[in-house]
Amino acid sequence: GEVSYYDIPEEPRGVGGFGTGMRRGKSDAQDRLWWGGFDGNFIGMLDPKLPKGKELALYRVPFPWFFPYDAHYDERGYTWTGGIYADRVARLHLESGEWSFYLLPFRANIRDINLQPSVAGGLSGLWIGHTHQGMITLVEPQSK
Repeated sequence: GEVSYYDIPEEPRGVGGFGTGMRRGKSDAQDRLWWGGFDGNFIGMLDPKLPKGKELALYRVPFPWFFPYDAHYDERGYTWTGGIYADRVARLHLESGEWSFYLLPFRANIRDINLQPSVAGGLSGLWIGHTHQGMITLVEPQSK
């Protein structure tokens, strides 16, 4: 029955980032909250089970002006995100820190993403809704 508040740290910020800009947010199976740090060009993760001062992690997007709007962890070590100005989506492998970017064949305005869970040891995919085009898209990586 208690309310807890968590301040989003000032650092790190990605290139083009100038604030915190928390957008959307989805929890994973481990009860962590993932979100897009729109104004700061990062994705964020809150794990309230960690010790005080260690609950938040920010992952800087290495693509300038990406402006992530949402983030979704896939339970296989990857976190997906989409930006409203980047015309691409991105996937971060948490263990290695490697980012993969997937260019979309049209101008995107991504405000919400939904995970397509992996099946039988495969890779997850990402459903993207497009605010201005009246369509949805599925991105499916072919390799890790």
